[in-house]
Amino acid sequence: MSSRQNSLPHRRPIGRVAEVDLASGRLVVTTDDGTDCLVVFDEKTAFLRVAPEATGLANAARIPASHVSVGERILVRGTLAPDHAKVAARSVFVKAQAG
Repeated sequence: MSSRQNSLPHRRPIGRVAEVDLASGRLVVTTDDGTDCLVVFDEKTAFLRVAPEATGLANAARIPASHVSVGERILVRGTLAPDHAKVAARSVFVKAQAG
């Protein structure tokens, strides 16, 4: 990995959902380093739930965006804005909570 790639935070934002606004197609994730990242999505964005015991993403099941809740852990894949504060999501992986 180049030093430029190492310096880019949130290449794939991962953290906990802080806000969900389905009507606007937006959610906010508080990343593991404590910063907030705005995630914008549309009808083409794939939302997938990953089982709590899963070690990979291969068996993730498609879910509607309405099944994403504040407090859940997510990984976002998409196009990151130059300021790294916003990502246009292609896919959002939601880690199911155990229990």
